Amino acid sequence: MLSLAVLWPLGKGEVVPYSKMSKQQLIELIEQLKLQVDQQNVLEEELMQIFNTAADGMRVIDIDFNTLRVNETFLKLSNSTLSQNIGQKCHDVFKGAFCHTDKCPILQIKSGKEKFEAEVEKIRTDGSIVPCIVSATRFTDSSGKLIGVVEDFKDISERKISEEKIKSKNIKLKEANITLRNVLAHIEEEKISIKENINLNIEKTVKPVLQKIKEGGHNKAQLLELLETNLNRLSMDFYHKINNYKLKLSPTEIKVCQLVRAGYQAKEIASLMHIATSTVHVHKEKIRRKLGLTNKPINLKTYLSELLNQ
Repeated sequence: MLSLAVLWPLGKGEVVPYSKMSKQQLIELIEQLKLQVDQQNVLEEELMQIFNTAADGMRVIDIDFNTLRVNETFLKLSNSTLSQNIGQKCHDVFKGAFCHTDKCPILQIKSGKEKFEAEVEKIRTDGSIVPCIVSATRFTDSSGKLIGVVEDFKDISERKISEEKIKSKNIKLKEANITLRNVLAHIEEEKISIKENINLNIEKTVKPVLQKIKEGGHNKAQLLELLETNLNRLSMDFYHKINNYKLKLSPTEIKVCQLVRAGYQAKEIASLMHIATSTVHVHKEKIRRKLGLTNKPINLKTYLSELLNQ
Protein backbone atom coordinates (compact mmCIF):
# COMPACT_ATOMS: atom_id res chain seq x y z
CA MET A 1 0.00 0.00 0.00
CA LEU A 2 1.32 3.46 -0.89
CA SER A 3 2.09 5.76 2.03
CA LEU A 4 0.55 9.21 1.89
CA ALA A 5 3.79 10.59 3.29
CA VAL A 6 5.58 9.65 0.04
CA LEU A 7 6.51 12.59 -2.17
CA TRP A 8 5.58 12.50 -5.85
CA PRO A 9 7.42 14.54 -8.47
CA LEU A 10 5.32 17.07 -10.37
CA GLY A 11 8.04 18.06 -12.80
CA LYS A 12 11.00 20.47 -12.84
CA GLY A 13 12.23 19.01 -9.51
CA GLU A 14 8.99 19.93 -7.71
CA VAL A 15 7.51 17.24 -5.44
CA VAL A 16 4.37 17.11 -3.37
CA PRO A 17 3.16 14.63 -0.69
CA TYR A 18 0.20 12.43 -1.61
CA SER A 19 -1.79 13.98 1.27
CA LYS A 20 -1.75 17.37 -0.45
CA MET A 21 -2.63 16.10 -3.93
CA SER A 22 -5.93 16.95 -5.46
CA LYS A 23 -8.35 14.26 -6.50
CA GLN A 24 -7.44 14.80 -10.16
CA GLN A 25 -3.73 14.49 -9.38
CA LEU A 26 -4.33 11.22 -7.51
CA ILE A 27 -6.32 9.85 -10.44
CA GLU A 28 -3.51 10.79 -12.82
CA LEU A 29 -0.98 9.23 -10.46
CA ILE A 30 -2.96 5.98 -10.30
CA GLU A 31 -3.20 5.89 -14.10
CA GLN A 32 0.57 6.38 -14.39
CA LEU A 33 1.24 3.63 -11.87
CA LYS A 34 -1.16 1.30 -13.64
CA LEU A 35 0.56 2.02 -16.95
CA GLN A 36 3.97 1.26 -15.42
CA VAL A 37 2.67 -2.02 -13.97
CA ASP A 38 1.20 -3.02 -17.33
CA GLN A 39 4.49 -2.21 -19.08
CA GLN A 40 6.39 -4.20 -16.49
CA ASN A 41 4.06 -7.18 -16.93
CA VAL A 42 4.52 -7.04 -20.69
CA LEU A 43 8.28 -6.90 -20.22
CA GLU A 44 8.21 -9.85 -17.81
CA GLU A 45 6.08 -11.86 -20.25
CA GLU A 46 8.56 -11.13 -23.06
CA LEU A 47 11.48 -12.11 -20.85
CA MET A 48 9.73 -15.34 -19.82
CA GLN A 49 9.00 -16.15 -23.46
CA ILE A 50 12.67 -15.67 -24.32
CA PHE A 51 13.65 -17.70 -21.23
CA ASN A 52 11.34 -20.60 -22.10
CA THR A 53 12.24 -20.75 -25.80
CA ALA A 54 16.00 -20.57 -25.28
CA ALA A 55 17.91 -23.33 -27.08
CA ASP A 56 19.73 -24.28 -23.88
CA GLY A 57 18.24 -25.65 -20.68
CA MET A 58 18.27 -22.98 -17.98
CA ARG A 59 17.44 -22.81 -14.29
CA VAL A 60 17.78 -20.22 -11.53
CA ILE A 61 19.00 -21.41 -8.12
CA ASP A 62 19.35 -19.46 -4.88
CA ILE A 63 22.48 -19.60 -2.70
CA ASP A 64 20.88 -22.38 -0.61
CA PHE A 65 20.60 -24.67 -3.68
CA ASN A 66 16.82 -24.19 -4.03
CA THR A 67 15.48 -24.13 -7.57
CA LEU A 68 13.57 -20.91 -8.26
CA ARG A 69 12.83 -21.13 -11.96
CA VAL A 70 13.41 -23.45 -14.94
CA ASN A 71 12.67 -23.10 -18.63
CA GLU A 72 10.90 -25.52 -20.96
CA THR A 73 14.14 -26.64 -22.56
CA PHE A 74 15.51 -27.64 -19.18
CA LEU A 75 12.41 -29.73 -18.42
CA LYS A 76 12.82 -31.61 -21.70
CA LEU A 77 16.57 -32.00 -21.23
CA SER A 78 16.25 -33.33 -17.68
CA ASN A 79 13.06 -35.30 -18.42
CA SER A 80 11.42 -33.66 -15.40
CA THR A 81 8.32 -31.63 -14.57
CA LEU A 82 7.92 -28.15 -13.13
CA SER A 83 6.70 -29.51 -9.79
CA GLN A 84 9.77 -31.75 -9.54
CA ASN A 85 12.02 -28.68 -9.73
CA ILE A 86 10.51 -25.55 -8.20
CA GLY A 87 11.38 -25.34 -4.52
CA GLN A 88 13.51 -28.48 -4.67
CA LYS A 89 17.25 -28.75 -4.18
CA CYS A 90 19.11 -28.53 -7.46
CA HIS A 91 21.21 -31.61 -6.68
CA ASP A 92 18.06 -33.73 -6.30
CA VAL A 93 17.07 -33.14 -9.93
CA PHE A 94 19.48 -33.41 -12.86
CA LYS A 95 22.42 -34.29 -10.65
CA GLY A 96 25.95 -34.91 -11.83
CA ALA A 97 29.54 -35.52 -10.81
CA PHE A 98 29.99 -31.95 -9.51
CA CYS A 99 27.17 -32.21 -6.95
CA HIS A 100 28.37 -32.18 -3.32
CA THR A 101 31.94 -31.34 -4.42
CA ASP A 102 33.99 -28.16 -4.57
CA LYS A 103 33.34 -28.11 -8.34
CA CYS A 104 29.66 -27.33 -7.72
CA PRO A 105 28.80 -24.27 -9.89
CA ILE A 106 27.06 -22.53 -6.96
CA LEU A 107 30.07 -23.00 -4.68
CA GLN A 108 32.36 -21.81 -7.45
CA ILE A 109 30.32 -18.62 -7.88
CA LYS A 110 29.99 -18.10 -4.12
CA SER A 111 33.78 -18.38 -3.84
CA GLY A 112 34.12 -15.29 -6.03
CA LYS A 113 34.12 -16.51 -9.63
CA GLU A 114 32.13 -14.40 -12.08
CA LYS A 115 31.46 -17.38 -14.34
CA PHE A 116 31.96 -21.13 -14.21
CA GLU A 117 31.96 -23.44 -17.25
CA ALA A 118 32.76 -27.14 -17.57
CA GLU A 119 31.78 -30.34 -19.37
CA VAL A 120 29.86 -32.81 -17.24
CA GLU A 121 27.50 -35.78 -17.53
CA LYS A 122 24.10 -35.20 -15.96
CA ILE A 123 21.56 -37.82 -14.88
CA ARG A 124 17.96 -37.47 -16.03
CA THR A 125 15.01 -38.53 -13.88
CA ASP A 126 14.74 -41.78 -15.86
CA GLY A 127 18.36 -42.63 -15.05
CA SER A 128 19.74 -41.96 -18.53
CA ILE A 129 22.86 -39.85 -18.91
CA VAL A 130 23.27 -36.78 -21.10
CA PRO A 131 26.61 -35.01 -21.67
CA CYS A 132 26.38 -31.25 -21.21
CA ILE A 133 28.41 -28.10 -21.07
CA VAL A 134 27.23 -26.32 -17.93
CA SER A 135 27.75 -22.58 -17.54
CA ALA A 136 26.95 -20.74 -14.30
CA THR A 137 26.77 -16.95 -13.83
CA ARG A 138 26.00 -14.71 -10.88
CA PHE A 139 22.35 -13.81 -10.12
CA THR A 140 22.15 -10.59 -8.09
CA ASP A 141 19.52 -8.21 -6.73
CA SER A 142 19.25 -4.50 -7.60
CA SER A 143 21.99 -3.65 -5.13
CA GLY A 144 24.41 -6.17 -6.63
CA LYS A 145 24.16 -8.66 -3.79
CA LEU A 146 24.56 -12.30 -4.79
CA ILE A 147 21.25 -14.10 -4.35
CA GLY A 148 21.80 -17.11 -6.56
CA VAL A 149 23.12 -18.58 -9.79
CA VAL A 150 21.79 -18.92 -13.33
CA GLU A 151 22.78 -22.29 -14.81
CA ASP A 152 22.84 -22.93 -18.54
CA PHE A 153 23.00 -26.50 -19.92
CA LYS A 154 24.02 -27.17 -23.53
CA ASP A 155 23.27 -30.70 -24.73
CA ILE A 156 26.37 -32.03 -26.55
CA SER A 157 25.09 -35.55 -27.23
CA GLU A 158 25.36 -35.14 -31.01
CA ARG A 159 28.88 -33.79 -30.69
CA LYS A 160 29.87 -36.77 -28.52
CA ILE A 161 28.40 -39.21 -31.05
CA SER A 162 30.37 -37.50 -33.84
CA GLU A 163 33.54 -37.61 -31.75
CA GLU A 164 33.05 -41.35 -31.10
CA LYS A 165 32.50 -41.96 -34.83
CA ILE A 166 35.68 -40.05 -35.67
CA LYS A 167 37.55 -41.93 -32.95
CA SER A 168 36.27 -45.27 -34.27
CA LYS A 169 37.26 -44.36 -37.84
CA ASN A 170 40.73 -43.33 -36.67
CA ILE A 171 41.16 -46.65 -34.86
CA LYS A 172 40.05 -48.57 -37.95
CA LEU A 173 42.37 -46.47 -40.11
CA LYS A 174 45.30 -47.23 -37.80
CA GLU A 175 44.43 -50.94 -37.87
CA ALA A 176 44.20 -50.82 -41.67
CA ASN A 177 47.61 -49.13 -41.83
CA ILE A 178 49.12 -51.77 -39.55
CA THR A 179 47.57 -54.52 -41.68
CA LEU A 180 48.88 -52.89 -44.84
CA ARG A 181 52.37 -52.59 -43.39
CA ASN A 182 52.26 -56.24 -42.34
CA VAL A 183 51.09 -57.30 -45.81
CA LEU A 184 53.84 -55.24 -47.48
CA ALA A 185 56.40 -56.67 -45.08
CA HIS A 186 55.11 -60.17 -45.81
CA ILE A 187 55.31 -59.56 -49.57
CA GLU A 188 58.85 -58.24 -49.22
CA GLU A 189 59.83 -61.26 -47.14
CA GLU A 190 58.30 -63.54 -49.77
CA LYS A 191 60.28 -61.76 -52.51
CA ILE A 192 63.49 -62.23 -50.56
CA SER A 193 62.57 -65.85 -49.89
CA ILE A 194 61.89 -66.55 -53.57
CA LYS A 195 65.15 -64.85 -54.57
CA GLU A 196 67.10 -66.88 -52.02
CA ASN A 197 65.36 -70.04 -53.20
CA ILE A 198 66.37 -69.35 -56.80
CA ASN A 199 69.95 -68.68 -55.75
CA LEU A 200 70.02 -71.86 -53.68
CA ASN A 201 68.66 -73.91 -56.58
CA ILE A 202 71.20 -72.40 -58.95
CA GLU A 203 73.98 -73.30 -56.53
CA LYS A 204 72.54 -76.78 -55.97
CA THR A 205 71.36 -77.85 -59.41
CA VAL A 206 72.61 -75.53 -62.14
CA LYS A 207 76.20 -74.67 -61.30
CA PRO A 208 77.29 -78.29 -60.79
CA VAL A 209 76.01 -79.18 -64.26
CA LEU A 210 77.69 -76.14 -65.81
CA GLN A 211 80.92 -77.11 -64.06
CA LYS A 212 80.76 -80.61 -65.55
CA ILE A 213 80.14 -79.15 -69.01
CA LYS A 214 83.21 -76.93 -68.60
CA GLU A 215 85.33 -79.82 -67.45
CA GLY A 216 84.35 -81.99 -70.42
CA GLY A 217 84.64 -85.76 -70.48
CA HIS A 218 80.97 -86.21 -69.85
CA ASN A 219 77.99 -86.91 -72.09
CA LYS A 220 77.24 -83.37 -73.18
CA ALA A 221 73.75 -84.19 -74.44
CA GLN A 222 72.77 -85.71 -71.11
CA LEU A 223 74.23 -82.77 -69.21
CA LEU A 224 72.31 -80.30 -71.37
CA GLU A 225 69.12 -82.28 -70.84
CA LEU A 226 69.75 -82.27 -67.08
CA LEU A 227 70.44 -78.56 -67.16
CA GLU A 228 67.20 -77.91 -69.03
CA THR A 229 65.26 -80.00 -66.49
CA ASN A 230 66.79 -78.11 -63.59
CA LEU A 231 66.10 -74.74 -65.24
CA ASN A 232 62.47 -75.74 -65.79
CA ARG A 233 62.20 -76.54 -62.13
CA LEU A 234 63.55 -73.11 -61.28
CA SER A 235 60.76 -71.51 -63.28
CA MET A 236 58.18 -73.15 -61.05
CA ASP A 237 56.87 -70.99 -58.24
CA PHE A 238 57.23 -73.09 -55.11
CA TYR A 239 55.45 -70.57 -52.93
CA HIS A 240 52.33 -70.63 -55.08
CA LYS A 241 52.35 -74.41 -55.11
CA ILE A 242 52.30 -74.37 -51.33
CA ASN A 243 49.59 -71.70 -51.30
CA ASN A 244 47.40 -73.70 -53.67
CA TYR A 245 47.12 -76.34 -50.96
CA LYS A 246 45.82 -73.60 -48.64
CA LEU A 247 48.59 -74.15 -46.17
CA LYS A 248 49.01 -71.47 -43.53
CA LEU A 249 52.77 -71.52 -43.45
CA SER A 250 54.65 -68.51 -42.13
CA PRO A 251 57.35 -66.89 -44.30
CA THR A 252 60.00 -68.53 -42.09
CA GLU A 253 58.39 -71.95 -42.49
CA ILE A 254 58.23 -71.49 -46.26
CA LYS A 255 61.92 -70.68 -46.25
CA VAL A 256 62.64 -73.84 -44.25
CA CYS A 257 60.55 -75.83 -46.78
CA GLN A 258 62.62 -74.45 -49.64
CA LEU A 259 65.88 -75.40 -47.97
CA VAL A 260 64.62 -78.86 -46.99
CA ARG A 261 63.43 -79.49 -50.55
CA ALA A 262 66.82 -78.32 -51.86
CA GLY A 263 68.49 -81.06 -49.78
CA TYR A 264 69.95 -79.06 -46.91
CA GLN A 265 70.28 -80.69 -43.49
CA ALA A 266 69.11 -79.14 -40.24
CA LYS A 267 72.57 -77.84 -39.29
CA GLU A 268 73.06 -76.31 -42.72
CA ILE A 269 69.62 -74.65 -42.57
CA ALA A 270 70.41 -73.32 -39.11
CA SER A 271 73.65 -71.82 -40.39
CA LEU A 272 72.01 -70.27 -43.46
CA MET A 273 69.11 -68.80 -41.46
CA HIS A 274 71.22 -67.83 -38.44
CA ILE A 275 69.07 -69.79 -36.01
CA ALA A 276 69.63 -72.72 -33.65
CA THR A 277 69.43 -76.27 -34.99
CA SER A 278 66.75 -77.03 -32.39
CA THR A 279 64.69 -74.14 -33.80
CA VAL A 280 64.93 -75.70 -37.26
CA HIS A 281 63.54 -78.96 -35.85
CA VAL A 282 60.68 -77.03 -34.23
CA HIS A 283 59.86 -75.40 -37.58
CA LYS A 284 59.97 -78.76 -39.33
CA GLU A 285 57.56 -80.27 -36.79
CA LYS A 286 55.16 -77.34 -37.30
CA ILE A 287 55.44 -77.76 -41.07
CA ARG A 288 54.69 -81.51 -40.83
CA ARG A 289 51.66 -80.74 -38.66
CA LYS A 290 50.33 -78.14 -41.11
CA LEU A 291 50.95 -80.51 -44.03
CA GLY A 292 49.10 -83.27 -42.23
CA LEU A 293 52.23 -85.44 -41.94
CA THR A 294 52.32 -85.78 -38.15
CA ASN A 295 52.86 -89.43 -37.08
CA LYS A 296 53.10 -90.48 -40.72
CA PRO A 297 56.19 -92.32 -42.11
CA ILE A 298 56.65 -89.77 -44.89
CA ASN A 299 59.94 -88.00 -45.55
CA LEU A 300 59.43 -84.23 -45.57
CA LYS A 301 61.95 -83.60 -48.36
CA THR A 302 60.35 -86.27 -50.56
CA TYR A 303 56.87 -84.89 -49.88
CA LEU A 304 57.90 -81.32 -50.75
CA SER A 305 59.63 -82.47 -53.94
CA GLU A 306 56.52 -84.39 -55.02
CA LEU A 307 54.36 -81.43 -54.16
CA LEU A 308 56.46 -79.26 -56.43
CA ASN A 309 56.23 -81.72 -59.32
CA GLN A 310 52.44 -82.09 -59.18
